[in-house]
Amino acid sequence: MDILPKSLTSRFPIWTGLILGLSLISYALPQVSSALIYDRAALFKGEIWRLFTSHLVHFTPLHLFYNLIAFGIAGWIIEYRGYQHFVPLCLLMAFFISVSLMVMKPGMIYYGGLSGLASGAIYYLALFGLRESPPWRLVCVLTLFFVPIKILLELEMNQSLFAYSEPFTIMPISHIIGCLVALVLFLVYSARRINGTFFYCKGFWGQQK
Repeated sequence: MDILPKSLTSRFPIWTGLILGLSLISYALPQVSSALIYDRAALFKGEIWRLFTSHLVHFTPLHLFYNLIAFGIAGWIIEYRGYQHFVPLCLLMAFFISVSLMVMKPGMIYYGGLSGLASGAIYYLALFGLRESPPWRLVCVLTLFFVPIKILLELEMNQSLFAYSEPFTIMPISHIIGCLVALVLFLVYSARRINGTFFYCKGFWGQQK
């Protein structure tokens, strides 16, 4: 029995591929990374694009590898499955993660990485998966259960559960904000969908009187 929905072969993940490609280019070209990275001083000088582009910057090969795998798989499934608002999700996560770091981590000078977006994309995917049939729905339920546990463990340990072995500090707050943005967007989308169905049905039955 297939775990993933059969329609996964129907769409090409354009936006996921674009983000992964830009991340690879940024890592390969240090001059590009320096122009894209979250730089607190540069942001206060008006370089607002860094709120969005900083998530494309990675510091080590393992940092890049883990983030590309996590975001790539989640984004691939979201796009192939046709779950809506993936692009607004990525933009909103990037913005709110960066702004949250500016407010809550005033001593942090530089930041980069897709981990916050990856966490949010995984959570968004799992939320939509609750509407699917088993066994995919069970996978999504387990994901919704374990993602918060992973983040709590990282907060408690003050380090990633993955073996980075490189001297940079992880920011679990970015994972929290990514998941919160995903949850809010999913709830807003679901509410609009329910209200739209309600008004459609109300209008339909009104015409029958």
